[in-house]
Amino acid sequence: MSLVDLYTRSVQGFNVRVGLIRPNRWNATTPPPEWDVRAFVNHVLGEEKKSAPASPTVVSEASAALNESGEDLDVPAAEAAQS
Repeated sequence: MSLVDLYTRSVQGFNVRVGLIRPNRWNATTPPPEWDVRAFVNHVLGEEKKSAPASPTVVSEASAALNESGEDLDVPAAEAAQS
């Protein structure tokens, strides 16, 4: 499997998992207690936007799920983790 195929597969898997997050679980804690689910997803999407600027559709599904949760996608992860 090529690196591009692995990357595509990982993004698709992440998007599927984000799509499964129930609305009442966005504020649930994660193993690092200073992060909730929303902050974690926001962090991953922010890093993805920086590392894959040539592929704007890569994070579209996960971004849509996060936006549906009412969170501003541009909030830095550290700030989101503190709220």
